[in-house]
Amino acid sequence: MSRPICSDCGKVINYYAKRCQLCDYKLRGKRQVGKNNPNWIGGIPKCLGCGKEVMYTKKYCRKCAGLIRRGDNKIVKECRQCGKAFRTYSKKRYLCSHECQGLYKVGKNACNWQGGISFEEYPKDFTDGLKERIRFRDGYKCRECGCPQVECARALDVHHIDYDKHNNMPDNLISLCQRCHTTANVRRPVWKAHFKEVVNGLG
Repeated sequence: MSRPICSDCGKVINYYAKRCQLCDYKLRGKRQVGKNNPNWIGGIPKCLGCGKEVMYTKKYCRKCAGLIRRGDNKIVKECRQCGKAFRTYSKKRYLCSHECQGLYKVGKNACNWQGGISFEEYPKDFTDGLKERIRFRDGYKCRECGCPQVECARALDVHHIDYDKHNNMPDNLISLCQRCHTTANVRRPVWKAHFKEVVNGLG
């Protein structure tokens, strides 16, 4: 059986090589690598989902690939700072960007600070019996998300629609779960108009 020869100089070479060592060494300096290579595609490839650099054999990073396998479960939420709608996988996220996160403040520095009116005491006519009647009217369910009271950690909160604690008329009260009650304290004019429509629909 004849042994293979070098394709450049014709010398007899090893069975597992295409060129002899000398020809291969000379060719190394002439090889086109990096941007000079005709197959150059712009450097390290990036994830098609988030744009992060990935391996040459991958199209998505590990995080995006896992999300694709589980399916697109993004939910649409409203930013508490700017009111802009955004999509996210996290149920705990409530700000659309890092800019809004830096602007979002609490207490006296918050954009919706009302002078501390949430710490005012409720009047005497806002009794437990009145709260129970409002919960019964609303079917013992949160009027925003529909969560029943039996699935909540505590009894449903009774929220003042116009944020006036002294206005305890039934058409100014609505039952909310703890999470929705907390959310309703941001962008109050929007929630005020929304809850008025909900209560008017009950009548």
